[in-house]
Amino acid sequence: MTVSLRPMNLGEILDRTFQIYRSRFLLFVGIAALPAFVMFALHLADISLLRFNSLVRAYREPGFTLWNFLVWLAYYHVSTFLGMLILPAFVKQVTSVLEDEVCSIRSALQFVWLRFKSFLWIAILKLLASLVIPEMLAFGLGFGLITAADAAGAMKDGRGVVPSIVVLFGFAVGIGLFAWLGACLAFAVLATAIEKRKGFKSLRRSWQLTRESRGRIFVSWFTIGLLQWAMAMGLEFMIRFIMIEIVRLEHLAVFPLNAYTITIYLLFAAVSAFVGPLYPIALTLIYYDQRIRREGFDIEWMMSAAGLNVPAAPPAGARETAPPSVRKPAHSPSATTIVPTIRGSLA
Repeated sequence: MTVSLRPMNLGEILDRTFQIYRSRFLLFVGIAALPAFVMFALHLADISLLRFNSLVRAYREPGFTLWNFLVWLAYYHVSTFLGMLILPAFVKQVTSVLEDEVCSIRSALQFVWLRFKSFLWIAILKLLASLVIPEMLAFGLGFGLITAADAAGAMKDGRGVVPSIVVLFGFAVGIGLFAWLGACLAFAVLATAIEKRKGFKSLRRSWQLTRESRGRIFVSWFTIGLLQWAMAMGLEFMIRFIMIEIVRLEHLAVFPLNAYTITIYLLFAAVSAFVGPLYPIALTLIYYDQRIRREGFDIEWMMSAAGLNVPAAPPAGARETAPPSVRKPAHSPSATTIVPTIRGSLA
């Protein structure tokens, strides 16, 4: 029996998010573990081979903070991109829960694989639109302001006050654009997965459909992200305390930095796999909720549950040539125009 859909406020959406998560905990964690441990493998390769973070060794060396920020930003791009690629698997799993159907990790990943080109393209477009473009605008704004301040002589005080203000202002602008565009385009991947739209049509669909839900999308993303950050930081401080105590008790001369870093990244991957499914589940529920409010999608859902699918289109001219005895009355349910059900779009 399928779950009835109805308009919900944000509190109800988050409550149902945790209910759905608990109902198939291992399946959701298994899906989220894939991108999480890909990121762990990349960090492990960095520690043992690439050593991006160690190119600027001294903490007081000029450019240390900027370089580490750029390395973190690059990893964030990769992590975001992997998350968008795996998002359709979460959508498939959430929809199967709502329809009370069986969906394994394998079938969810197979759903992604069968339409991988479409998902790859929309992931690239969304990454460029919601992340790269805000960054370019923020960096361009900062560079322009610093150039203008230098031309006006405001950079000659030697205290770095003006550059710091410019950097903070550009950072704030970039964060604001990222949050706004991220909320506007949050449904792009879902429009590709559920409605089978492609490329720019998915972006346009998301822009239109999120108009009344951008605040809820941002609050959901921020709340779940804050939860993940708090868990990760708590575990990091705990591991740091334990390893410092080990060094003290064993009288070690050197702190095992590599072992500490690998352990921290492994814990981050575990936390990402544990908390990661929450936002895709909430986002999928907000997507359905928005379609219910704007398009009456709950009626379509009930028709799908009742088996009232779209009849095959008659041949051209059949309506005019059919005798009156076989014509269906106007009030017949099968004569009602019904858009394709999500069961068909997610098959």
